[in-house]
Amino acid sequence: MKRTISIICILIAISLSSSALSAQSSRDFVTQMRRATGYERGGDYEEALKIYQQLDTIYPNNPQVEEKLRRIYQLLKRYDQLVALLKKQLARSPQSPQLRIALGDALFKSGRRKEAEGEWEKVIDLDPTQATSYRSVAIAYINNGLVEEGVQVYLRGREQVGQKSLFSQELARLYETQKDYARATKEYLTFL
Repeated sequence: MKRTISIICILIAISLSSSALSAQSSRDFVTQMRRATGYERGGDYEEALKIYQQLDTIYPNNPQVEEKLRRIYQLLKRYDQLVALLKKQLARSPQSPQLRIALGDALFKSGRRKEAEGEWEKVIDLDPTQATSYRSVAIAYINNGLVEEGVQVYLRGREQVGQKSLFSQELARLYETQKDYARATKEYLTFL
């Protein structure tokens, strides 16, 4: 009986100490995140990066930390580190179109256009019947200054999805920016 009571007391003590450690760990995490955010707001991205990298070591695969790291890598134009982080995230979530778009963007900005295009095409391959896949990829191309490639993705999406007026407004606006008013007008009429 005494032995059973002793074992119960030991288990309770262990449980309480692990709860206390967990609470302390949680407070430390919040404190460090606030510190890093303060550095970010003050424009000291290097200091913020150091803290986020430490947190990533202590709390691997934490979505909050990874999101902050992605942001800082982009701000500091550390695209190779961003690519590595995104690939790690994609290993856990290979079906994520958002991660593939982000990876393609980072690859493009690091001078690896062919790899970027490969990632963007994988987004379409994930679901080639969804208009959103084509829209996301077209926007990625356009945001990286590849307007004609974005136009071609919209046109391919229209054909694959089988809707004649799909992306008419987007295409009309793009044609207008290219001063191709004849095609812009045609797209606006298709929309109506």
